[in-house]
Amino acid sequence: MLDKFLCKGKVRNPKWIYNPPLIANQERGIYNRCNSPNGTAFYAAFYENVALRESKPKKNDIIILTEWKNKTGAPFITYPIGNSTITNNIGNTKATNAFEKSMENHHPLFKEHFKVVLEFLACEFVKEDEVNSDKKFEYLYSAFFSEHILKENNPKDPTSNIDFIIYPSVAYKHFEDNICLPERTLYRLTPIYLREYKVLETHYDKPLTLDEPPVDLELIREATWITDDDIIWDDE
Repeated sequence: MLDKFLCKGKVRNPKWIYNPPLIANQERGIYNRCNSPNGTAFYAAFYENVALRESKPKKNDIIILTEWKNKTGAPFITYPIGNSTITNNIGNTKATNAFEKSMENHHPLFKEHFKVVLEFLACEFVKEDEVNSDKKFEYLYSAFFSEHILKENNPKDPTSNIDFIIYPSVAYKHFEDNICLPERTLYRLTPIYLREYKVLETHYDKPLTLDEPPVDLELIREATWITDDDIIWDDE
C-alpha cells in the first residue's frame, strides 16, 4: 500500500481499492496481462489464495483483501480464453468445446484459420515467459487483444459488450482462473468487506494446493461499512 493512498495511516477513499487511475498507468508506462499503459483494468480472482499468489506481496508488505458481490443481480457476459494446448484448465476446455461446436456449420478452412488466431491469443494469456523488459512488453499482445475485447461496443445495448475476461492463472499453473474487468463493469460490483493485513512470510516457491495460503498474514483491521466515499474500519 502506497502512502499517498492513506489518510492518517488508513485507506479511507473506496476508489483506491478499485482499478488504478488511468493517469497513474500512463505515467508508469507499463504493460500488464490485460491492459496497456493507455488503459486501466481491475484484476481479481475467484479465490483469495489465487489473488495472493498472482500479486505476490512481499514480506512486511501491508495489503488489503476484498470480497465483492454483483449488486445488480444481472448475469455477466464473459469472454473465457480457450483453444490453448498448454493447459487442461476446466474453463479452457469448455471454451474450446464451445468453439468446436460453433464451427460445425462453417467451412473447414475458415475454422482452421480462426483456430490459429485463437490459439495464438490463448498462448499470450497463459505463457510463463520471464519478464525482462522494464515496460513488460512481453504482455503487449495480450494487452492489445484484451482492450479490444473489453471495448464498449454499444452503450445502449449492454448485451453486445463483454463484461470481463476469464483466463487461466499462470501463478497456479493454469488450474485456477483470473478475471479482468474494464472500468465500466465496476459499477455493478460492491465490496462486502475489506481486511488489512501485514505479510509475515511468503511461500511462493512451494507447490501449494488451493486451500494452502501462499503467505502468512497478520490481521490489522477490517471494514464492513463501506459507502461511496468513505471506509469505516473496526478500530475507529
